[in-house]
Amino acid sequence: MLVYLTSANKSKNMEGYQSFYDALSFSNSVKDNEATAIVCEDFLCSFSFEDLGKIIDLIVRKMRLKCKLTINEKDMQLISRQVYRESADLELLNKAIFSKKIILKSLLSADLIESLLEQHSLSIVSKGFDQISFTFVLERNQ
Repeated sequence: MLVYLTSANKSKNMEGYQSFYDALSFSNSVKDNEATAIVCEDFLCSFSFEDLGKIIDLIVRKMRLKCKLTINEKDMQLISRQVYRESADLELLNKAIFSKKIILKSLLSADLIESLLEQHSLSIVSKGFDQISFTFVLERNQ
């Protein structure tokens, strides 16, 4: 099963992927170890900071062996660095942070998400960064 996780107000038609906008429907619709690929785009930030560990546990539990997990989120460290250096494109930042398409309940960073993923048997396939966000591609090995 191919899974696309995103915040409720952000829809993207990904051919072949089943879209979920909340943890409950994802949990009830996808069996443990069923997903062969999961794309998680601006999904983790839609949960409170305290719930991030539980949500990541849920996502990993749904992953089949060799499943690829792609996480794309806004990185507040990258954004803060641009603001501090006064090199920030304020229009871009405002669109990214305050977009009506993203329900923002927590501020994330690549380091934070990586630390939450360390306890799981996932290998990092690739890491990417742009001006305001990070993308991880991980694979479940055990």
